[in-house]
Amino acid sequence: MEYGCIMRKNPISSVAFKLQVAFTLSATTAIVAALSVFIIPSAGAEEEAEAKPDMFRVAETQENIHTMLSAWALDNNQMFPNLPLDANTNLRILFQARMMDNEEVFAIPNDGWCEDGKPDGDIGQKPDYYQAVAPGELSYAYVAGYDRNSPSDLPMLIGGAGPAIGWITGVYKKPKVIYRGPVAVTYVGGRSEVETPDEDGKIRKEKDGKKVDIFSAEYGTDPKAIRLPAPVKKIKKPTVEADKKE
Repeated sequence: MEYGCIMRKNPISSVAFKLQVAFTLSATTAIVAALSVFIIPSAGAEEEAEAKPDMFRVAETQENIHTMLSAWALDNNQMFPNLPLDANTNLRILFQARMMDNEEVFAIPNDGWCEDGKPDGDIGQKPDYYQAVAPGELSYAYVAGYDRNSPSDLPMLIGGAGPAIGWITGVYKKPKVIYRGPVAVTYVGGRSEVETPDEDGKIRKEKDGKKVDIFSAEYGTDPKAIRLPAPVKKIKKPTVEADKKE
């Protein structure tokens, strides 16, 4: 099966771009509705356990999140959120800025990082909104430290990343069922692509005449800046043996 990619020009610094955010919110609401049904299996516990997300739709959602982050950066010295700890802390900024109020956008239904299969809908009280995208309610990894002038081809949001970022995040329904398929990556410039990892789970692209891991320093990504979703409790990393039994 072939996967296309979604293209968007680099965000522009203007009032028009901020107005675009309002339209994006409406589009995101529609995507949330689609996300709530696209991985529901047809029948049987085994099929349910092996249900895999439509990563093309995930990429669309990530593009909309990127639009919000770009709008936030316009009012924050062109800097994207750059906080320590985890991806949740960085993306919660959009709720604190009153740009988002629906945390379902931030979860792939039944993703292994989501404790109950999806967020609980409780974002907490202003101004901190500490319940928004709380631990166990976020599916996306995030790379911090960028600004709107950073190289456009560096990865920023990752859905279903698997071992590409050093951890098997694409676990659906049951801990032993490992999702090894395509990965949704949104880059600093706003472009989203559905990438197919190599056999070792890494995503590689051409850099100076050779293929390199896009999450490596050699590609230009700071591995220390990768923020994983925060789990409610420690997730035991599945073994290679368990993966082979899938």
